[in-house]
Amino acid sequence: MPGCSLCANVAGLPELTITTLLDAASKCSNCIIITGGTEGGHVSHGPGLNVIDIAYSPAAISALEAAGVQKANPNFTRGYTCEANGGPSSCTTAQWLHTEL
Repeated sequence: MPGCSLCANVAGLPELTITTLLDAASKCSNCIIITGGTEGGHVSHGPGLNVIDIAYSPAAISALEAAGVQKANPNFTRGYTCEANGGPSSCTTAQWLHTEL
């Protein structure tokens, strides 16, 4: 959105990512808040990639899981990871959910 300094860019997100986000958003009221999209400055984000950051909340985790997105683990890279201060953290101290769909 031109002139929006607080907006995350989502241009170029793959269709499956968009569909999954819409599904998760339908499971809650205003809990899927994208804080990092395809804008530059992220190593793992960018147009064509299925990676976004979502503001952390228990409701966001529940909505993602209801949409079929599981917590990522070393054997399964797709999913969400709780993060804070630039990297992985426990979900009790998380600031956002790094989400690969």
